[in-house]
Amino acid sequence: ETMTIAERSVIMRRSSREVFDQGLVQSVQGLIDDVRQNGDTAVLRATRQFDGIALASGQLRITGKEIAAATAAVDAAVLAGIDQAIANVRAFNQRIVDRADWTAEIAPGIQVGEHATAIERVGLYVPCGKGSFPSVMIHLGTPAVTAGVPQIAVVLPPLPGGDGAVDTA
Repeated sequence: ETMTIAERSVIMRRSSREVFDQGLVQSVQGLIDDVRQNGDTAVLRATRQFDGIALASGQLRITGKEIAAATAAVDAAVLAGIDQAIANVRAFNQRIVDRADWTAEIAPGIQVGEHATAIERVGLYVPCGKGSFPSVMIHLGTPAVTAGVPQIAVVLPPLPGGDGAVDTA
């Protein structure tokens, strides 16, 4: 089917304002503003409100010891699958990194090209609640590591109905 010029115009000028519920946008912006102003206190408040879990400020960061314990608790076959997935995603993303810098002379004296560099820091959100999603972490974290992002922060919600524990996988 062919679109009319008017139909095409509507799609092309579509903005997030028209796509997303404005009440939701304002709610999220309120959370962002609260975290900017109040830091961890705002995060603790949101965790209590949205996840129904009251955490202490010391429970917001996962320690290396907790990561080691979680790794030990995950089934060896699952860990092997995670390792294989990371290797595959890394191999794919390494090809992107390797081809990220190029130049070509498209006419005498006219050079074009691309130069890509890692951004300074990223924040990654890994959901949980309706299941375990290590694949999300793999597909977000591995490209960041492969690209050489120096600062990577991962945020994940606590498991539902728990005491602040997070998905071990």
